Amino acid sequence: MLPNIPPTADLTAIILTHNESKNLPRCLETVLGWTARVIVVDSLSADDTVSIARAHGAEMVRHVFSNHPDQWNWCFHSLSIHTPWMILLDADHRVTPALRDKLLLELPSASPEIEGYYVQRHLIFQGQRLKWGGCTRPMLKVARTGKVWCDVRDIPDMRFYVAGKTALLEAALLEDNLNEYDIRFWIGKQRAYAKVIALAEWRRKTNPPKDAIPVSSETPDQKILRQKENWYRMPRYGRAVLYFIYRYLFLGGFLDSRKGLIFHAIQGFWLRWMADVELGRLQRAGDKPP
Repeated sequence: MLPNIPPTADLTAIILTHNESKNLPRCLETVLGWTARVIVVDSLSADDTVSIARAHGAEMVRHVFSNHPDQWNWCFHSLSIHTPWMILLDADHRVTPALRDKLLLELPSASPEIEGYYVQRHLIFQGQRLKWGGCTRPMLKVARTGKVWCDVRDIPDMRFYVAGKTALLEAALLEDNLNEYDIRFWIGKQRAYAKVIALAEWRRKTNPPKDAIPVSSETPDQKILRQKENWYRMPRYGRAVLYFIYRYLFLGGFLDSRKGLIFHAIQGFWLRWMADVELGRLQRAGDKPP
């Protein structure tokens, strides 16, 4: 830790878990000792997640999971958070020392107008950090208590929103899921995501949103929302091909060698293609989405 930086932050770390015995210890080790509180919100894990959290001294809350936006909104409305700031994590996240020091330095003197901080998410895929293809991107992960929410329409690509101003911290948050080192687990996860993505788009088509999501202007999330609107207007199947070309060639995904190819071919193309296949099935069936 750098000199002249406070040793602790008036900050609560909230970590969502479900069967995260592999990932949780590393996540906890990066937030314990300098945050005011660490709360693990577990959705009825069947492994050692709960005992690991308690052994590390984290507070434990259990709540049944339906989807990520609902789970986070439940946290925001039901947990008694008395610190002015929260850092919002999944169990496969790790706060780097640089990010810790930035938060310790910035939060005490943050302008009242700032309601959230973006950090640089660095994705690690099966032990290799993917530096290209859009895998390093800003994500809003630090927010003022009482000022943040999730939109239930953001499934599965969930994000956090604040109405006020935001700022960017040039420091890394690592995302490194040890469960996904088993390629079969990861591919199965993408297969499940494809169905969720298709259902979300089908719901949108059959019941278009009447309001826009209110977020601060000119944020990274505002840009993503505009891109998603363009995505919905593109023809099925062809958009998956174009998306892969954009990520792998134009954003340089090929520079991450073999693992970059695997990641972008499956997550950037195959996932989107299968979502379009499922969307076509839903449209042909004409079922009213649940």
